[in-house]
Amino acid sequence: MAKYALFEFLLSRLQVGGEIILATNIQSYMDNAEHQAAKLWCLPNNRYRVPVDSQRTHFEVKYLARQEVCWELSIRKPKWYKTRFDNWQA
Repeated sequence: MAKYALFEFLLSRLQVGGEIILATNIQSYMDNAEHQAAKLWCLPNNRYRVPVDSQRTHFEVKYLARQEVCWELSIRKPKWYKTRFDNWQA
């Protein structure tokens, strides 16, 4: 579980209802991220196909211009969610 500690720490700092957005043009990467969010982290998530006219980032502009599919995974932290780092302070 140590290899997941950084993401768990990030989740501990995320406010309830806060959102993490992951975007990629690699479908297998998105498949894995969606699986991890649901099965490993037990987090509510939604997967979207990025609209072809999206221009949020240089990444999207570049890949969408090549007519490649881009994916987005939206992960939200629910009120009940707990991590090992919730009470950690610097």
